[in-house]
Amino acid sequence: MYYFFYALFFVPLLLFFIAFGTYKLWLFYLYKKTNKIKVSFKEKNFYPPVTIQIPIYNEYNVVERIIKSATEVIYPRDKIEIQVLDDSTDETRLLVDKIVKEKQKEGFDIKVIRRETREGYKAGALKNGLRYAKGDFIAVFDADFIIPKDFLLKTVPFFSEPDIALVQARWGFINENENKLTRVESMALNVHFEIEHNSKFKNNYFFNFNGTAGIWRKSAILDAGNWHCDTLAEDLDLSIRAYIKGWKFVFLNDLVCPSELPPDIHSFVNQQFRWVKGTCEVGIKLFKNIIRSKIKPEDKINLLSHLFSPFLYVANILFFFLLWPLSHFSPLIFGLMALFFGFANLYNIFMSDLVLNKYKSFKQRIKDMFYLIMIFSAFSFKGTIAVLQAVFKKRTPFTRTPKKGNEQKRYVKRDRNYVEITGFLYYLLAIPILVKLKLWGLLPWILLFVISSLYFVYLSLSDLKG
Repeated sequence: MYYFFYALFFVPLLLFFIAFGTYKLWLFYLYKKTNKIKVSFKEKNFYPPVTIQIPIYNEYNVVERIIKSATEVIYPRDKIEIQVLDDSTDETRLLVDKIVKEKQKEGFDIKVIRRETREGYKAGALKNGLRYAKGDFIAVFDADFIIPKDFLLKTVPFFSEPDIALVQARWGFINENENKLTRVESMALNVHFEIEHNSKFKNNYFFNFNGTAGIWRKSAILDAGNWHCDTLAEDLDLSIRAYIKGWKFVFLNDLVCPSELPPDIHSFVNQQFRWVKGTCEVGIKLFKNIIRSKIKPEDKINLLSHLFSPFLYVANILFFFLLWPLSHFSPLIFGLMALFFGFANLYNIFMSDLVLNKYKSFKQRIKDMFYLIMIFSAFSFKGTIAVLQAVFKKRTPFTRTPKKGNEQKRYVKRDRNYVEITGFLYYLLAIPILVKLKLWGLLPWILLFVISSLYFVYLSLSDLKG
């Protein structure tokens, strides 16, 4: 039995080693290798017709802002079409109609496209809008974004190269310092764009469309098979299908598109759950296509490492359950090993944050890291559920992430996170058992989960009262 647990322990150990170790170090190496290279914006007399698509679903607080920014984009007016893809079921519809009519009177080519059903959710709306799009290039912006006035001037010229399918801009965050949660979110996303996207692009590796703040060549979308509605990550799905067909992508790290971060725990959990499950769904769906593709072997590894990285949530939970029996044989060794792998990953994030945010004090950085531990440790149960649902192909609806905007109306779904509450109670009840069995090596690990789960529950309940 002892060796059986050792064999099982090797699986999550390998996952941690590959994802937390080798892959992260490789990304950091790429960053250090090319971070000083600047991507210059091309200036060409190239003004093809462009369609701006704005998918909306009950976004009363932010819809006026995004439509206004779309009409303020600097580009020949006769070359821009704006599609408001409105699937709303509330008073957002009335506000959209009012704004669009005003803009039409001002001479803008803007229209509202609605469907009888929300089939396919966001992917279905984009696919439906593409049927009527006049533009050769399709810019996609979620409702909580603000389109920079020079967005088209800085992105469209890259399409003068016939093999470019996508130009992706970086996300900025207008509410980055709203609270502790938004600071942690911005920290994680800045690492995603600066360390991952930027480095992969400059070293000719795959990176994906992020669902918004990007512009596609319409013919590339169609060539890749159009938008698919069978996963929760339609952006990643389309990106891979286009990439393995030979299309190329451009990432502009210096072109920042402001957006909003989820400021409350419920919206954050919904967003993370969708991203985790969607990524796994795409990995399972396109695994064979990637293996059989003609892209270079190291890029296949890069792609698969990204797609299956959510399995680290499962590995995290496996660590806990496997450490229980293993700690009975070697309590100190396996307890320290668990802490080592946990802190090794945190050290990686700490160093990335140190590189990207030099203005932060050491004290502030430690506070943010502590909060990151609390949030993502507690999310492990929900993340594991998301992965397992993807593996067993359980379909779930696309749950939008509500945004506050001007706070005229609050759309936060006020439900308790029962999974995290259950996890907290389980960990809490496990403490006296571990003490009785003298499994001291496991205690630091479970105390971390108890504290993080308790804090997660506290945030859930306090938000409910707000």
